[in-house]
Amino acid sequence: MKRSEGRILTSHSGSVFPPPRDDHSIGGRPDGKPAVAEAVREIVAKQVEVGLDVINNGDVNAGMGIMTFPRMFEGLEQRHGEGFKNYKGIPDEDMETYAEYYSAHPFIPFDPGQCYCTGPIRPKGLDLLQWDLDNLKQAAEGEDVEELFYCVISPGWLRRWVVDEHYGSEEEMAHAMGGALKPYFKAVVDAGLILQIDSPDIVDEWSWDRWTDLAAYRVNLEARLDTLRNAVRGLPEDRIRLHFCWGSWHGPHSVALPLEDVLDLVYTFPAECYSIEAAKANHSHEWRAFERHPLPDGKIVMPGVIDHTSAIIEHPQVIADRIVAYAKVVGKENVIAGTDCGMRIDSRLEWTKLERMALGAKLATTELFG
Repeated sequence: MKRSEGRILTSHSGSVFPPPRDDHSIGGRPDGKPAVAEAVREIVAKQVEVGLDVINNGDVNAGMGIMTFPRMFEGLEQRHGEGFKNYKGIPDEDMETYAEYYSAHPFIPFDPGQCYCTGPIRPKGLDLLQWDLDNLKQAAEGEDVEELFYCVISPGWLRRWVVDEHYGSEEEMAHAMGGALKPYFKAVVDAGLILQIDSPDIVDEWSWDRWTDLAAYRVNLEARLDTLRNAVRGLPEDRIRLHFCWGSWHGPHSVALPLEDVLDLVYTFPAECYSIEAAKANHSHEWRAFERHPLPDGKIVMPGVIDHTSAIIEHPQVIADRIVAYAKVVGKENVIAGTDCGMRIDSRLEWTKLERMALGAKLATTELFG
């Protein structure tokens, strides 16, 4: 995996909208392979245009996605009209404390369908994944990019979206999910791309599951990381990027587990790069966790330096300051500028934010490298 040698590299955590059209319409999420192929070409070209170095397909896929789990796995069934609930059927603690806010600003403002596990979970959408990987590589052919990455969900986060009607045990279902995801992880690496594993559950399960005992939570997290570790066994560490955040929805986020409470456990997972939420107002201090738990040799951190939940467009100097704060703690060559999570506000706004991030990275490069 490339490092920031000589300059600060830029990337993002996965999801972006297709760029706005020339007629000022906003790009939506396409469906069907021809529409996906066109959108990915536009997204790749736009990432290059705004100055990003390590890019992807914007999470615009024919197969992989939260809305398409049944395309990816046998044993899963999507049912609409029930509203979303997590696998334990309870809302995040924040959503209960601020119920009035969430009644006006729903966690998910549409019906995504509820996913149920009705039989053994096995992979079945590898042909669609291969098409997505080939499509991304074709779209990036001839473009000036450092590297390509592709996002795949972790078993811990997949579990969040699935209600079990088959296994009868949280551990059994998680183990099955890890086994079913293993060939997806391998396919991305075999295609020559960086595998980004999306695992927000590492920290945001604290509030979702109403934990209060940190020691018990750490034991639970170790088990989840072990499941994930088994799913990547045999894959090269330098092709894996682990992304986690405290949830990407718009809301107060009043109950958040401090990064320093689990960062030492995160380091035990064999990823070369850790992509973390770091720009949002309640997480802009997380660089201090790396003072208390120094980044191990050979690792990279990709802090979010733009807030994906805010419509405010950050000044490039603010972005540069955030980059420099991490560089001073972990070393400038070990920092890649990124985003807190997937962009989801507005197409025109998000591309402006990403362009500002690239400008901020240039300012940080001047300060750090001269």
